[in-house]
Amino acid sequence: MDDEPLVDEEEEFDEEEEETAEEDTLVSEDEDELEPLVDEEYDTFEEDEDSLIEEEITAEEDEVLADSELEPLVDEEQEEESLLDEELETLEEEEDSYDEEGETIADEEDELFEDEEEESLVDEELEPLVDEEEVFVADIEEEKEKVIPTGFALARIESGIQGTLGKLFLDGEFISYTLETTPEQALPNGEYPVALRNEGGKHATYYFKFKDEHKGMLWVKDVDSHPYAMIHMGSKIEDKTGGIILGTSYSNGVENEQWTIQNSEEAYLKIYDILADRILDGQEVILHIQTSA
Repeated sequence: MDDEPLVDEEEEFDEEEEETAEEDTLVSEDEDELEPLVDEEYDTFEEDEDSLIEEEITAEEDEVLADSELEPLVDEEQEEESLLDEELETLEEEEDSYDEEGETIADEEDELFEDEEEESLVDEELEPLVDEEEVFVADIEEEKEKVIPTGFALARIESGIQGTLGKLFLDGEFISYTLETTPEQALPNGEYPVALRNEGGKHATYYFKFKDEHKGMLWVKDVDSHPYAMIHMGSKIEDKTGGIILGTSYSNGVENEQWTIQNSEEAYLKIYDILADRILDGQEVILHIQTSA
């Protein structure tokens, strides 16, 4: 009786061993079934790993190739950027220079306009003179509308204590302005022959200046009050011999000052050769002098 519990325990142990053996058998069978699956999965993993490595190598090679292609572009971009920086620096320097010039101009403008009141006073003083000049110009325009003398003619258009201003015409065309002394001492109205005078101080002066081009002074003859009246060059009335000064333009006499005439040599030479040649050819040259009404 005492051995029965031991026998029962031994039987239970045997049963457990059998169950364990069965479980080991099942586990072994499962392992046999799983082994090819594990091997296949491992092989797949290795292939995927190799593929990833190849892709990484290809990517690195592509990156190196891209860097080699981009390098000249980067260098070119850096060079262009450097040039742009230089141009920008130059422009900034020019802008600074313009600013300095602008400041200088502004300072000059301030200096010019700081005496505006004085300038206004000067304008007020000049205004009546300008009005007088406009009236005179209007008078001159009226003279232009009158009949132009034919032949060789001197038409006086203004006279006074400043002198006597006129216009000289040749063959109906205006050829120069004239300036004579005051009306009391100027040549009288009339017709006078013109000849060449080869003696006297003016003849020597002109011959020294023009050499062989000078053939004698243009002498207005047969004037009782002025026996040696000449057509000559000058700028203002310097004597009372009754001479006629030629010029291409004139300036108005202001406040009892004399008239002045400009570009006298140009006007003189323009008419001299024509008249001298006509006289030497034996043609009669008559100067008609008249004073406008």
